[in-house]
Amino acid sequence: LNVSDDPSLSGCLLYFLQPDPGITSIGRGGPNSIAPNNVVLEGLGIPTRLAEIQYHDAAFEGMGRCLRIVKVSGVNERGRLLVNGRPLECGEANPVGHGTRLVFGWAFCFRLIVPGSSESVPEDVTFAYFSTEVLQYSMTTTMGSSDVIKAVSQWSSDLERRGYGIEDRESIMEVVGEIMVSVEEGNALCEEVHRAWPEAAMVNLDVGLSIPFLAVPPPLPHATPKPPKRPVEVVIQVWRLIGREQRLLAAWPAWDFERRLQGLRDAHREVVRGTQEDGARWAWRLAREDWWIAAGLSEAPGNASNAEAIPEGTALPAALAAVATGGSEADEAARTA
Repeated sequence: LNVSDDPSLSGCLLYFLQPDPGITSIGRGGPNSIAPNNVVLEGLGIPTRLAEIQYHDAAFEGMGRCLRIVKVSGVNERGRLLVNGRPLECGEANPVGHGTRLVFGWAFCFRLIVPGSSESVPEDVTFAYFSTEVLQYSMTTTMGSSDVIKAVSQWSSDLERRGYGIEDRESIMEVVGEIMVSVEEGNALCEEVHRAWPEAAMVNLDVGLSIPFLAVPPPLPHATPKPPKRPVEVVIQVWRLIGREQRLLAAWPAWDFERRLQGLRDAHREVVRGTQEDGARWAWRLAREDWWIAAGLSEAPGNASNAEAIPEGTALPAALAAVATGGSEADEAARTA
């Protein structure tokens, strides 16, 4: 049973599991696919076959026949599966039961309902509940990784040396922990877009701190109050990968990242699910560094500027030039269906 950020849409998707001993498969592959699934979902982080829900004999645990979910997608497929907020690794199995919370990819949240179960589960499981659970687990695991521990230790020492108190430092690290889930989604979006259209720039997002270097200028005579110390900003670094080289294109402030992330989601939707013409147009735009640096992510989807044509005389790779003149009616019908 689905759980949506729009309460009116929660409970609108209902999928029945295959009866024992059947296996319920979840993935992008539909009935016409080489590997069709019982539950077909399309979106970021959902490969052709993401997971399977199986029955297994747990008599040795005193529980009889039980359900478990197994993540079957390969590492290179970048599938995402969370069970009660915890991500599963490829090939990992996890028991599931009445009330288990499942997240497939980056957009589909479900609760497993087992009629007649005696298990006690909370009834008010909303989309916010899912989000908080995922965020808390992500902050715990992310801030506990060795690389992040080293970075946090270095940042904290530098901030302390510059006169920032313990409360300021803890507040900054809290923002870092909260933004990591969104950064992970942003990197997944960038990777899928580049895989669909290699002509688009290969970009990777990272988290950093913008620490003021120059001292705050002294106040003018008789001016009050004294200017406050400039705050440290958590920023999202935008790195372009060119061969073995990496170049920093931009640093987006964390407080504005959700808006820019929405721009990436719009680009991903048009590139992956739109027409060939849409894909070519977006690939051209995403190959331009100025789109990443400045205004590209501030444009609302559907604006005329967002659908600008590729300028005449622009030198295009063959893959883009072949489709830059327009898409077929069939493509357009598929996109609007």
